[in-house]
Amino acid sequence: MAGRPKHFQEDELISKATNVFWKKGYTAASAQDLMQAMEIGQGSFYRTFSGGKKELYQKSLKKFLNESITLFYQKLEETENPIQFIKDFFYRLPTYSSGEKDNGCYLGNAIVELSNIDEETRCIAANQLNKLQEGFKKALYLAKEKGILAKEKSPELIALHLINLWNGINITQRINPNNDEIIELLNLNLSLLD
Repeated sequence: MAGRPKHFQEDELISKATNVFWKKGYTAASAQDLMQAMEIGQGSFYRTFSGGKKELYQKSLKKFLNESITLFYQKLEETENPIQFIKDFFYRLPTYSSGEKDNGCYLGNAIVELSNIDEETRCIAANQLNKLQEGFKKALYLAKEKGILAKEKSPELIALHLINLWNGINITQRINPNNDEIIELLNLNLSLLD
């Protein structure tokens, strides 16, 4: 009897490992932690990820944002109001559980943790966050086309502001989990979309 296709198994393993990396970070997540979460032994681990923990982490970063950005673009295509879409995207952040808030942004964490350790992996995370910024820019251009965003406002500059806000809010929530204050901070920052 044939088993599941290898690529399906790999995706499943990467998803399980992502939870470990997100909670512990790259450095603190041991190969043992990862194998335990993936429910595989050392032989299977290295047969599937010959590059070890680093390969697994890089694949998890790519998979994480590819899934997230695909969902982002699908929802963007369905919306009538791209400005409200962006606001809703940010206003979800205070609704996260305390554990999710403590974990922060998966990609942002990678950039901070690895900036002086592993340039290759840091670049992968940075490139993935750039894709989110491109998604913001696309939404803003759509808003301009629909007459929802003022003509004098720059989608490029606002998209840069939004990715900065995304990174900042994810860190601020870890320091100050007060939802009311986070919402006020979002109100202040997102008012530039009005």
